[in-house]
Amino acid sequence: MCSTTTYPNLRVDEYCSALLPIPPVAEQQAIAAFLDRETGKIDALVAKKERLIELLQEKRTALISHAVTQGLPAQAAAQAGLNPNVPKKDSGIPWLGRIPAHWEINRHSRYFRSCMGQTILKEDLIDDGAVPVYSATESGAIFGYINSPTVELERGDIVIPARGVSIGFPVLVKERSTCTQTTIFSKPLKPATTHSLYVFYWMAGFRSVLFSYDRTAIPQITVAQVSSNPLLLPTFSEQQAIAAYLDAETAKLDALMAKIRAAIERLQEYRTALISAAVTGLIDVRKESLP
Repeated sequence: MCSTTTYPNLRVDEYCSALLPIPPVAEQQAIAAFLDRETGKIDALVAKKERLIELLQEKRTALISHAVTQGLPAQAAAQAGLNPNVPKKDSGIPWLGRIPAHWEINRHSRYFRSCMGQTILKEDLIDDGAVPVYSATESGAIFGYINSPTVELERGDIVIPARGVSIGFPVLVKERSTCTQTTIFSKPLKPATTHSLYVFYWMAGFRSVLFSYDRTAIPQITVAQVSSNPLLLPTFSEQQAIAAYLDAETAKLDALMAKIRAAIERLQEYRTALISAAVTGLIDVRKESLP
């Protein structure tokens, strides 16, 4: 049993004095063999589901990358009133390849002003503040709240984690907020030209290329790097159509992955319960054999 003090811990004397049920050796062997067999089945099933999630994530990235470089699939384009058979041109960027001839490529800084977030420490946060604070997390989780930010974000701005393991996972701002010094924010300079949701998907589709960093040093990206990144833009109406299409299609994949993760969690809970039941004698492993 762990201590409930500030830092949960298990003391050696507590562990050594704990009562440990010891069945006969033959029974121990039967329990171990049973658990090896049955947990192996569960682990194999979990591994298959985790691999399925990986494949769905790859499909999600490929879906986004294709849409933000080639436009909508023929059927979706027709439904949106767009021509899917437009001339192509060489983008001049090796990893980008050929793109629709009427799309433009410019630096990110032509359309967005980018800066580091403000310095906010844990002790600056309050529970009932007026302004939520984004930090460097992949999921775009709220770090906490403050009342008087020096950096004000609004709907349509983009926050990019700049340090740590979450580098480059963009977050689209949907309300008045701010962000910490571990992030870079981008504010649209030409809202009538750039659709922020499309730009968010552009960043997400090419995160590993746009936000690469030196893995031998402290993981981080810079404002200069973000500002100099290429930004591929179709017409504004196409940006809207692509963003709406990707919202709908990625939502389907996200919902499917959420179901699989829930199934994995249930399997892991079952695994723990099975082990507990077997080692405490709640099930007779000599008679039990799971399908």
